[in-house]
Amino acid sequence: MSEVPMRILFHNSYEVLNSSLIHNLSENLGFELQSHIEEIGLPKIWDLRYSLELEVKKSVLRSKLRYSNSGIKFSVEASKLIASSFQQSQIPCYHTMIYPMIHLVGDQSEEGEYHTDQVGRLKLRTGWTAITEYDYEPLRYIPFGLMINSLSQRLFNKNFPQRFGLSLNANRGSILTWGGGFFHSGNINDSNNISCAVVLRISDQPLNFEPTRSLQLWDVQTNIEFAMGVPNDIAHLLDVMTILLNWTMESYDLEVNENLCLKMKNLLQQNNSLEHPMISFSLSLLAQRIRTKEVFFDDEGKSQRIANILDLLALLSGAENLSSLKNLVNSDLNKKYAIIKLVEDLLADNLARKSRSWSLILQRENSELSPIWTF
Repeated sequence: MSEVPMRILFHNSYEVLNSSLIHNLSENLGFELQSHIEEIGLPKIWDLRYSLELEVKKSVLRSKLRYSNSGIKFSVEASKLIASSFQQSQIPCYHTMIYPMIHLVGDQSEEGEYHTDQVGRLKLRTGWTAITEYDYEPLRYIPFGLMINSLSQRLFNKNFPQRFGLSLNANRGSILTWGGGFFHSGNINDSNNISCAVVLRISDQPLNFEPTRSLQLWDVQTNIEFAMGVPNDIAHLLDVMTILLNWTMESYDLEVNENLCLKMKNLLQQNNSLEHPMISFSLSLLAQRIRTKEVFFDDEGKSQRIANILDLLALLSGAENLSSLKNLVNSDLNKKYAIIKLVEDLLADNLARKSRSWSLILQRENSELSPIWTF
């Protein structure tokens, strides 16, 4: 096996990849984004007073792009391009679907901290692609940032300050790609327009929290139309999400038990949302934001209880993002493992529920015997 390039070992830099196909696909996604923005009335400027309503719209829009035919095709072709930039022995095996990130002007819910994308010991590459024009610097990074941040924690007992770092500019349609240990952070949108980028990951093993697919399974004859067989008009999706959120706001203080779980399933069934990838992913995105951002509710306990209900709904509607399962495992939900067992029984033949990823999150023995979760 050839020697791994130094840039991969140390994760201190990024690369820019371009192709006419990727530019065209990103342009198509950009057109779809703008059309959906107009359809659901998403404003350009973020407003704290309407932060929850805006987050619901963004969650639905992100799911719509992720599961669109354009989104699936982009994930395949972009992953192939990233993989082809390595020597043959270094090509990872699996890729994810796209993860859209939508930034309104002044959007505090999108404010990030320095982090890496590394998962365990995987050989991992991230691809980040702007599908809109960026009139500001969207990212910053620190070369050898993990080592620098470690020194900062040891010497000053604090993380490296957010205001420092090198700017990383973005051109629409170009893929920025970096290794799992690349130390980076997002900047708040201080321009005059909505911005959006899509992220995907390729790795030598399947990831735990979302479905992945082997690059070797795709070829030019592959039909990548992503037919879900469920209502997926974006206005309908937003209506359903609003119904589910309103029910959650009325129910978050109730005891989570078998009766409540059955009510959740019935509610989803009434709204044609069982095994609905877009609804499930939207609910999980919304729950994650409510758990991690303080802009939605003043009461931390209330935030966590609401997020618990949304994560349960996300699992029961299809379990498209197993971050919801992980968050419930880490929560202070009363009798959480009994509740998770109820969810498992209600999910029956769901692919995620039967997968290796589900078993690993629950730390079950012989997890490797379960099937890989794919799309």
